[in-house]
Amino acid sequence: MIKGRTEWHIAKRQLRKNKLAVFGFWLLAVLYFLMIFADFIAPYDQAFSDGEKNFHPPVAIHFIDAEGHFHLTPFVYNTIERPKFSRHYLPDPSHRYPIHFFYKNTTLVEHSLLFLFPTSVHLLGVDEPARIFIFGTDDSGRDVFTRILYGSRVALTIGIIGVLVSYALGVLIGALSGYYAGKPIPLGWWKGWKPSIDVDNWIQRSGEMLLMFPSLYLLLGLRALIPEHLSSAKVYFLIVILLSFIRWPAIARVVRAMVLSIREREFVLAAEAIGCSNFRIIWRHIVPNTFSQIIVFVTLSIPSFILGEAFLSYLDLGIREPQASWGNMLTQAQDVVALTHYPWILLPGFFIFITVLGFNLLGDGLRDALDPKMRS
Repeated sequence: MIKGRTEWHIAKRQLRKNKLAVFGFWLLAVLYFLMIFADFIAPYDQAFSDGEKNFHPPVAIHFIDAEGHFHLTPFVYNTIERPKFSRHYLPDPSHRYPIHFFYKNTTLVEHSLLFLFPTSVHLLGVDEPARIFIFGTDDSGRDVFTRILYGSRVALTIGIIGVLVSYALGVLIGALSGYYAGKPIPLGWWKGWKPSIDVDNWIQRSGEMLLMFPSLYLLLGLRALIPEHLSSAKVYFLIVILLSFIRWPAIARVVRAMVLSIREREFVLAAEAIGCSNFRIIWRHIVPNTFSQIIVFVTLSIPSFILGEAFLSYLDLGIREPQASWGNMLTQAQDVVALTHYPWILLPGFFIFITVLGFNLLGDGLRDALDPKMRS
């Protein structure tokens, strides 16, 4: 027997042809890998700081020492205190500090590998007093590379969780609005009067009331309702709820438009003819036929959640110190003098950029792969 290709097989083959979409996929795969193993890859804890090495530049990794001898094991030099009124740390070439892989650092707090196995082993490290600052340090002497890895957990998860919440709400409300459009639901008889409710009209007017406010100002207004004394974990959860609450009307309108078209097709009319309930028709016959478009919208919507969280944290209204977030790490870039002399403090913005770029490239590729008119 010859098996035909399903729509998903055809879409998968089409997606592989799009080099930019494949690049976006692998870019996101690397970022999520770094996020999952952030505790293990990071050489330090996110709260670790060396007060004597604030705004330390990225440490140079050497294979050739000061005498010109080559070494197979990479090493770093310790840096001495910088001279007064100087912005540069001076390396001390008198002693080499080899970089150890799978380094057990007992001076730091134990971390949980894969959130399950407590251990003090890190991917790499050096013996004290030397430091391995791959991306330099901030104004408090904290390792920027470590904090970027820990901050990725906030940025990369808030997009996924926020999209799941907002799209679950948007698909639910949009499907009900589209299916009952033009079909008022009777509420029963009361003294010869038969009242009914127009579900579609109520849902659309409620969504328009949210869409009439600029999302930025609405987000700031809702954030003002959150108490200031809450922990970062609670603030993180509430930010997800706020972002999801703002996004659902736009999603519901898109789903409603798709449902209006699908409900007139023959398989839906056949399900109504054999007596299927409205609930079964919506969730077993209509909603599954919107998944291909929903996947595209989900991929393209995740960057807005990431940027929303980064914006709040940048204004010190989201995740706060000492919890790392790409947004609150960028607050130091507000100082033009610091940004000019210590440009590595702008690296969290670069990671926000490549994350948004990865999702946009993958979303565009999925849109083309799932659209039969765009296939070649």
